[in-house]
Amino acid sequence: MTNDNILQRSGLIAKCSYALLLLLALSSCVPDTVCRLEMDVRLKVVMQGDSVSERGQTIRYSSFDCISVVPVDYDSLVYNNSTNISSLLLPLKDDTTLTQYLLTYRGKTDTLTILHTNEMNFIDMACGCVCYHTIDSISYTTHWMDEVELINQQVVRQPMDNLKIHLHGSK
Repeated sequence: MTNDNILQRSGLIAKCSYALLLLLALSSCVPDTVCRLEMDVRLKVVMQGDSVSERGQTIRYSSFDCISVVPVDYDSLVYNNSTNISSLLLPLKDDTTLTQYLLTYRGKTDTLTILHTNEMNFIDMACGCVCYHTIDSISYTTHWMDEVELINQQVVRQPMDNLKIHLHGSK
C-alpha cells in the first residue's frame, strides 16, 4: 500500500468518525421545548362556587368568569382579566419558601399566601433538575374568597388540584 492510499484511507476514516460523532451528539440532544414542558411545575388552584338565583335556586359553578392574578414581589401578570378559566396554574418560588399572589375577582382583591418547602429533583442529563414543592400552610384574606382548602400538598410536574377556593354568592 502506498503512502497516498494510507493517507486517503485515514482521511476517509477521520471524516466518517467525525460524521459519526456529530450524529451521536445530535441524537442525544433533547429539544428545548421538551425540557420546558417537563420542567413546568405549577400550583393548581380550582374554584367551587355557588349563588342563589332570583327564584331561590342554588346555582353551582366551577370556573372563574373574570380574574386577574399578580405576584406580590415582582411585576408581572399571571392572568389578566381572564374569563372562563377552570383552574389557575401558579408558579411557586424556587429560591424562597414564601409565595404570595393578589387575586382580583369581580372587582375585589384577596391575597393568597403559600408557605412551602422546595426540593430539587433530577429529571435527566438533557433537562437537568426541577424544583418540587410541598405546601406547609396557606393563608388568605376574605374580600371575595370564603375559604381556601388545601387538597394536595405536593406540587409536582403533573398538575393535580392543590387548592380549592370556595366562593359563595353573598360577597
